[in-house]
This record gives sequence, structure tokens and C-alpha cells, in this order.
Amino acid sequence: MRTILVGFDDTGPSRAALARAAHEATTGHGELLVLAVLELPVDPLAPRAFGTAGDGEPLTCPFPEPPETTPLLEAAPQALEGPGTRPRYVWAPADPADPILGA
Repeated sequence: MRTILVGFDDTGPSRAALARAAHEATTGHGELLVLAVLELPVDPLAPRAFGTAGDGEPLTCPFPEPPETTPLLEAAPQALEGPGTRPRYVWAPADPADPILGA
């Protein structure tokens, strides 16, 4: 089964992309993965160094969903019309292009 990844930010173009991806997933029997990306001031996945060795504990995944992504992940199902699609909704902390290009 193939996975269809679509970035979603609740804009008109992302709603259109989500509708197209849902159609592709339904007709092609693929899995739909809806991704909301939150750009943070500091990348929690990047190496950390604040001065001396041992400063700060390394962060590990999964990270709790920040409140800023909740409206996006709640709006995505509303953008889908009709039955037949069971998407998976995820978020990622990063520059918006990184998780999409890495997938």
C-alpha cells in the first residue's frame, strides 16, 4: 500500500491538495497522511550546545502536540468531503519543508 503525504495549513491551496490526496487515496487504495508542521524558534530535533558539555538533557520523540497545531488538525477532517478516507493526522516540529522532503 502506498502512502500519500499532504501538508495542511488550512489555506485554500492546502484544502485543495487535501481533497486531491483524499481522492487519490480512495481510488488508489493508499493511506492518506495529513501533516501539520509547526515552525518553532528552536528546532527540538537539532543538536543542542549551550556552553559547557552536558548542558541540558537531549530531547526525545514523541513530542506532545502543541496547542498551535490543534486548530489545523481539527480543520483537516472538515475539509474532507464524503466517506471512504481514513487519514492519519500528524504534526512535526521543523522548518515546514523538512518533514515533507524527508518523507
